Amino acid sequence: MIENACDNIQEQIVEYITGELTSEKSAALQAHISECKVCKKYLESFQADDELLMNFATRVQLVISKIETNVIQAIQTRELTKPINVLFKWESIMKNRIMKIAAAAIIIIGVFFGIYHFGSSIDGATIAWADVLRSVEKISTFSYLTKSTTSKGDKISTAETKWYFSSEYGIKYEKQMNGKVCELGYVVPNKNDVLKIYPPKKQYLRIKNVTEVNNFKINDPRILLKELLSEKYKELKGIKVKGIEVESPKFLKDSFTDSLVRFWIYTITGLPDHIEIDGHVSGAHIKVVVDDFVWDEPLEKNIFEPLIPENYIDISENVK
Repeated sequence: MIENACDNIQEQIVEYITGELTSEKSAALQAHISECKVCKKYLESFQADDELLMNFATRVQLVISKIETNVIQAIQTRELTKPINVLFKWESIMKNRIMKIAAAAIIIIGVFFGIYHFGSSIDGATIAWADVLRSVEKISTFSYLTKSTTSKGDKISTAETKWYFSSEYGIKYEKQMNGKVCELGYVVPNKNDVLKIYPPKKQYLRIKNVTEVNNFKINDPRILLKELLSEKYKELKGIKVKGIEVESPKFLKDSFTDSLVRFWIYTITGLPDHIEIDGHVSGAHIKVVVDDFVWDEPLEKNIFEPLIPENYIDISENVK
């Protein structure tokens, strides 16, 4: 009978620790333990384990609070057949001391699965740069904004250029100075044809030149990243971004006398976030910032179809 009583008490130990026993059962358990050394020792061993698990759970909670946002965003940025609504109810889980340990273990397993599947490290670091390059090379459409500042002596000029890239339709840019469109450019895919339109002068220019096309293509961040990775680079770390830095890359030496290029990616998506180029050209200081990236969203065909007014003059013959 005593053995059966002890078995019954020991089965209730976990519920006693977690506060799930009724007041009557708790009183009966306490009365039994006060007289039974075996059950008292059994309880003490559980309490010691519980304290250890509590400390572990506290440390886990600190880690989870840092990475749960990254994990949620990484999941939600993937293409899914159905939308995912993710809500962490940590407080309710933590009410039960035993359950929160199990939950912590499950979350940690889930996080590491997410790290493996989505390509991020536990602090938000990205996967290898070669993998980043492979990812962006698969993207067929994107756009971004370039802001440049040129200063020489007391003269300072600024410009903004919106770029559009499509593997199907080609490349287009629209350059503005002082809020007005001053130049438009187009490249037909798989052809060495470049068209430039100058609205203020009512002129346009057609160029069939491989070098000119390549000058366009170097504005493609995918090509820029590939060039940077082919040289010696220094890795940079930020809070939500990671980057690389290259001093005077070879592909810019024809244009810049010296330059410093920083290429940053957003750690959640592993895609380019912004690019910084700082250097000198013909004695002028040029600073370029590339941002406002929009990746893998459809671009309409008409964006890449140039419209040349009838009164614009073709100056192609004047340019060699």
